[in-house]
Amino acid sequence: MRRDWPGNVRELKTAAERLVLGLGFDMPDDTPKGETLPERVAEYETREIIAALERFNQSVERSAQALGIPRRTLADKMARYGIKG
Repeated sequence: MRRDWPGNVRELKTAAERLVLGLGFDMPDDTPKGETLPERVAEYETREIIAALERFNQSVERSAQALGIPRRTLADKMARYGIKG
């Protein structure tokens, strides 16, 4: 009730799932830190990829399916952003 949920149902769902699983309410800071659009996109993609990998126990295949991208694209992005899977 203290947090503003301006139409972001996915963020609310993720927060509720984390609370139910006992993982706490650590929500990422939505304030972009990058100055340019490509930097902001990279930050967003990194957060989403890490969240998907955590949700699916580091399964690249299942994470790619959930993110709606080919497995190879996810693997390329993980390499580009230095994300270990």
